[in-house]
Amino acid sequence: MEHVGSGLTREMLEVRGLRIDPVHRADEPDLMRSRWFDYEGMHPVETTYLFAHFYKRESARFYEQSVDIRTVESARAFTPDDIFMSRDLTSMWLARKCADGLGMPYDTFLGFARERAFARYYLVFPRPNQLYGEEVELDVGDAWRDLVGRSLRYSRQGRYKASAWTGADAQRRHVEFVVGQIQKRPAPRAGLIARMFDEDILSPALIREFFPEDDIERAKALQLKLE
Repeated sequence: MEHVGSGLTREMLEVRGLRIDPVHRADEPDLMRSRWFDYEGMHPVETTYLFAHFYKRESARFYEQSVDIRTVESARAFTPDDIFMSRDLTSMWLARKCADGLGMPYDTFLGFARERAFARYYLVFPRPNQLYGEEVELDVGDAWRDLVGRSLRYSRQGRYKASAWTGADAQRRHVEFVVGQIQKRPAPRAGLIARMFDEDILSPALIREFFPEDDIERAKALQLKLE
């Protein structure tokens, strides 16, 4: 995905990262394990640029909903367009960390923030400094848990396909995340497992420690009907 800040070298990312107070960088190693799977291996500066990209998109959508669709192109979420040159940088960094702590895709996190602001009759899209803190984290976290309770969420990147399995830590966490969602569904679960087999997200070998063999065999039989 092309956006402001994409394609920077590792050295350039490191230099930009120095603009963030070390206090705000200290817990990044932990967040690298809790962040959404698609961002695994990305530098925190890269993820902040990506978060800012989605922030601009959701800000424009809020403007279309609440202000004037005819002038949305002239609305600026922050200035300049490079967030690492903006006075909103630290707040954007902290908001991105909030999303990482919740394990949410950035577009989903900011989409919930837009819906929350709209429901509360905000006149403008929340500033980055309004997107972190206990109240926001509780509200958006509840919305995320409700979403994954109703609709299976998983990465669609090729490295998380069952056929691409290498035993990497991120792959293991992804399998556990998907399995955890299925386990919270009422039985029978064979249909959901079959769907994950068919989409190459799970395989019988990957889930034997989580489900009875009977469930796996039923899922395999159902998968044949999906082909």
